[in-house]
Amino acid sequence: MDIVKEIMDLGLGVLAISKEKAGTILNDLSKKGKLTRKQSKALLQEFVKKGRKEEKELEMKLSKLMHGTLSKFDFATKDDIRRLERQIKAKKKSK
Repeated sequence: MDIVKEIMDLGLGVLAISKEKAGTILNDLSKKGKLTRKQSKALLQEFVKKGRKEEKELEMKLSKLMHGTLSKFDFATKDDIRRLERQIKAKKKSK
């Protein structure tokens, strides 16, 4: 099972390679007798799972970075605009 550990240690995720490419690599290893079909399927599922996790983490990091960068400027946020829209509607109703 050393080959499986080596593959996992490479940290191949969906972000690094596509699911199709991972499937091709795992199928090749399976055909060469280095992995069983069951192991190949399990690894592919693990790669997809890991890739989704990495993607979510990257999205969170980028979101924090963007928010931090934009907060340094004096831009109106969506919440600011929505608040102002509510105030305008309220003033129109009160007239």
